[in-house]
Amino acid sequence: MHQNDALSRADEVSRWQQAAEEAEKLCLEQMELTRQAQQAEREASETVRIQRETIASQQSELAELRRNLDRSTTLIATLEQRLRNLQGVLDRQQERHADRQIAELEAQVAALGARAEQEAAGARSANQELERAAERQVLLERQVMQLRALLERTAWSVNEPTLNPTTEPTVTTGWSRVQLPPFLNGG
Repeated sequence: MHQNDALSRADEVSRWQQAAEEAEKLCLEQMELTRQAQQAEREASETVRIQRETIASQQSELAELRRNLDRSTTLIATLEQRLRNLQGVLDRQQERHADRQIAELEAQVAALGARAEQEAAGARSANQELERAAERQVLLERQVMQLRALLERTAWSVNEPTLNPTTEPTVTTGWSRVQLPPFLNGG
């Protein structure tokens, strides 16, 4: 039996050795998995750190962009208000300029109207003068025609010169009285 016992002990040692080898193999595999897990954890930690830094950087940039946006919005609002103010000033200036131009044009129209009235009055006066001159001309033409008719109808007889120099020539007409123009009548 002793031999059986020795065989069974050798089997048992062999089984324990095999179990120890398997346990060692499992332990090595567990250590490798642990190392890989630690490596993965380090890489994940690094990735998380990088992502956190990226997020922090992006948050900082976002905050800066928001500040810029706020400043830009404020600036735009200010510029829009200035533009409205300037537009109001420009509108008022244009209205004043238009009012001034209208006043100037009205003054020019009034001056032209007054000048036209003066010229019309001058033209009326000139027409009256022309009418009076035309009336005088007609009167003078009548008088000239009367004088011509008188001269044509009148028989002139001048006394022959005699030895008496005191005698003046006389004009005799068939008419008893002739109407002479005022300038011939001495008036």
